[in-house]
Amino acid sequence: DKHPDADFWAALTRSLMRAGHKPALLGGPAEQALGAAVAGKLKAPALNLCGRFNVSALAGFVGELDLLVTPDTGPMHVAVWTGTPVLNLSLGPVNPWETGPFSPGHHVVRASLDCAGCWRCHRPTTVCKEDMAAAKIAALVEALLAGRDPSSRSGRGLELLRSRRAAHGLYVLETLFRIPSHGQEASGAIHPLRQARPRTGKAWFGALFGRIPDQEEAAAWNALRQSYPDAATEIRNAAAALAVDLAKAARGTSPGPLESPDFWIRAPQSLRPLSGYLHMYLQNALGGRSAFLHALSLLERIAEKG
Repeated sequence: DKHPDADFWAALTRSLMRAGHKPALLGGPAEQALGAAVAGKLKAPALNLCGRFNVSALAGFVGELDLLVTPDTGPMHVAVWTGTPVLNLSLGPVNPWETGPFSPGHHVVRASLDCAGCWRCHRPTTVCKEDMAAAKIAALVEALLAGRDPSSRSGRGLELLRSRRAAHGLYVLETLFRIPSHGQEASGAIHPLRQARPRTGKAWFGALFGRIPDQEEAAAWNALRQSYPDAATEIRNAAAALAVDLAKAARGTSPGPLESPDFWIRAPQSLRPLSGYLHMYLQNALGGRSAFLHALSLLERIAEKG
């Protein structure tokens, strides 16, 4: 669900070729069939390089590009490492706050839906794909390559974000524009709670790892509690519930991070940055007793603050 299909890539490639650009189709061995399908739909010469490169050759090639248009993939991070600008198509059950691109100056485009950024879709169809039309992405690519303001391009139903560094060197995605779809009653403005939760989470993690003063963490929590008491209560209750799950996993009475690949996603979305961290932490520690005790202490710290 987080990858566009052959029709999308063919339409985007065709639009860019008409504008005088030279797009190349990139992918690993698993994308060779997709690349062939796209090239077959174009009915025009196309540079199909799917399956042609090893990692080092891919890095060399990507480093020469003006822009890489990609969903959440390994080559996206290769492009970031080589300094190539990225336009990340953030589709389906994926969250760019957790997947990047993490260096400053890259762009992320996703649906302007409140559910965007989930890790498990509960809708009958993947609605976040419906407004991600190839023509809109082509217009964004044109603007980015020409150095124009991308907010002036067609973006109905989309949100465009740009990566940067904020205070303390932390990763931030700033919204350049957010335009609702036709029929949506929302104004397109971002609900403040969508910004307050990430700020609180960053302050908590930053204080945990010594990057942010404890006073800033306390201020972030106080602001969340005062402005959105229900959200603070949700986070506190979710932390307590996750602590119960971890305690059961530590005793071996229920599947835990070592046995269940979706352990972290069972937590509410507001707690998933922490549940995802704990999942990896406990796996890396091989589920040792001291690791479980540390995880439980972190959840207790959240429950007390929420």
